[in-house]
Amino acid sequence: MATIVAPAVTQRLAIFEAFLRPACPNCQAAAQEIETVLAGHYAGQPVIFLEYNADAGFRREERWWAASNSSSVTLPMVMSDSGHQVSAGFEDVHTRYTAMVDTALARPAQAALTVTGRREGDTLSYTVQVTNLSGVALGPDNEATIWAIVYEVFDTAGEERLTNRLVRAVAATPVTPSLAPEATTTMAVVTEPLTGVVWEHLHTIVLVDYRPGGTVMAFDMLQAVSVPPKP
Repeated sequence: MATIVAPAVTQRLAIFEAFLRPACPNCQAAAQEIETVLAGHYAGQPVIFLEYNADAGFRREERWWAASNSSSVTLPMVMSDSGHQVSAGFEDVHTRYTAMVDTALARPAQAALTVTGRREGDTLSYTVQVTNLSGVALGPDNEATIWAIVYEVFDTAGEERLTNRLVRAVAATPVTPSLAPEATTTMAVVTEPLTGVVWEHLHTIVLVDYRPGGTVMAFDMLQAVSVPPKP
């Protein structure tokens, strides 16, 4: 299969992640706002809205919990930039979600990413070149991690989802050894085998995040890049 290269960009790509359950009324209201209002309002801007099945256990919800002071939560759980901002439950979703996206878009990127992606059988493999622009070393001391988030794009309704962008796979690789400020490294991220997907409808977000407070408190995303479908 042909290799896809996603070059580095200077503007931050904002990532808005929603953990939803199709039978949940609050999730349905949140998804309606995301799909029919926000996706159109921010069309053409560097922001991507992603839906996870809240019961699928893709690990990204760990970022939400790291940013929250709650021991329990009411769905939906949503976050931007790996937990830089989080929200949950019933609220004025238009006001809250719009504020989260606007804040994310106004922030500068703290890393440069160049991604080469390739399908290998039923897995997706990514080679990620990371340049650290954050001013601090990235590594085990602040749990810096490179993520590949694979999602499928739909144009018709479906019972398993509430929006048109459903996450199908997540893979992660810790940044190790530590990456000094202004330094560059290259690392690999590989998914588990995927089944039941339309391959030409799969897109991937590759991002790098870390914990500014060390190994406690919330995570923050440094930068993300969008990788188009594999041919």
